Amino acid sequence: MAVDHFQVATSVTTAVAGAAFDVAVTAQDSYGNTDVNYQGTVTLASTDQDPGVVLPPDYTFTAADAGMHTLAAGVTLVTPGDQAVTVTDAGSGITGSATVTVNPGRTPGLPESRSRKARWEVLAAAATRRHGRAASAAEMVDRVFADPDGDP
Repeated sequence: MAVDHFQVATSVTTAVAGAAFDVAVTAQDSYGNTDVNYQGTVTLASTDQDPGVVLPPDYTFTAADAGMHTLAAGVTLVTPGDQAVTVTDAGSGITGSATVTVNPGRTPGLPESRSRKARWEVLAAAATRRHGRAASAAEMVDRVFADPDGDP
């Protein structure tokens, strides 16, 4: 039996930006059977190019893995939208991938318990300090999107 591709499964289909999740990798032949003898080394990559992305180091399958291994809390994505996680055999180039939809996380510096109104008030105060007058909703939205960290 020869490995034809990797089946890649994530513990979530939708992730919160900055939250780690598991990635399970299974070496399979062209018929979808698990190659229990696979002992290659795999590398993970992502379409998310943010410097805050966390990917596990290369992993070498062992006989005990029997062609299947889970990288627990191995991946953390940051950029909202659909992101692919790709597994590649370092020697042969055989691949497999899964797509995860990343949703925005909380605004840095603001406790999660704050209400939406309180968050806008903080942003309005920051915009007022910056512009010397009360900020419009449009200016607040511009401020949020101008600084990807959302820091006032």
